[in-house]
Amino acid sequence: MDKVLTNENTSPKEKDGQYKYLYKSGEKWQEGNIKDGKRDGLWINWYKSGGIYAKEYYKDGNALGEWKYWSPDGKESSIMTHKNGDQFGKSTFWYENGQKKREYFVNKDKDNKVYRYTEWHENGQIREKGIYDLNEKGEIPSICWDEDGNEIECD
Repeated sequence: MDKVLTNENTSPKEKDGQYKYLYKSGEKWQEGNIKDGKRDGLWINWYKSGGIYAKEYYKDGNALGEWKYWSPDGKESSIMTHKNGDQFGKSTFWYENGQKKREYFVNKDKDNKVYRYTEWHENGQIREKGIYDLNEKGEIPSICWDEDGNEIECD
């Protein structure tokens, strides 16, 4: 049986089951499964207009796998990957015109914590490439370009 809650009453009273959260106006807001008091499986979020905002996966309350997000007009706006509750692997974001905006790869394991990224201008030209070494070094100097492809100093 589904448990229906509004966005004013978002705390489930039971620890298991399928939950539907509604906007005050009655439209769907979120829907997903709770197992042992934690999110488990696919959770879907909607805009008030009825379009899907997000599809997120959980295992024992931790973010898992590929999460997808859409803009209000139905265009895919981002995809992020998760492992054991953390962002891991490739994530991609798009401008509203469909052009890639940002892409990054997170590698976090026992000995290696690195975040590599590329950003684009809205016209498709690469804007910036960089690496964060999360171990100890911080940001390794980035390389930046203007909208015409000329290398420039990064901000």
